[in-house]
Amino acid sequence: MANIYDVFIQYHTCGSPIALAAALQLEVVIPNFLIHEHLGRYGYDDTIASCKHNYQPKDGYSEIPDLPGIGQELTEETMENADLKVTVK
Repeated sequence: MANIYDVFIQYHTCGSPIALAAALQLEVVIPNFLIHEHLGRYGYDDTIASCKHNYQPKDGYSEIPDLPGIGQELTEETMENADLKVTVK
């Protein structure tokens, strides 16, 4: 709807490498995309180490993932350390 009214948008991200990859994929296809929000949390070593790919901006620009899906995967270590307890009531 924003595009219909000539309004630009900034997609809000929540600070994980998965959210970053998803945001980049979405932003590249939105005709009224204006600016990418890049949180400081994206640059933390533990955040970067949680996934296989690092999409940090270079010279003010971000590379668009060209891998399958959203272009990001959790590392084996991240998956092994995940708390996968599921409670069914």
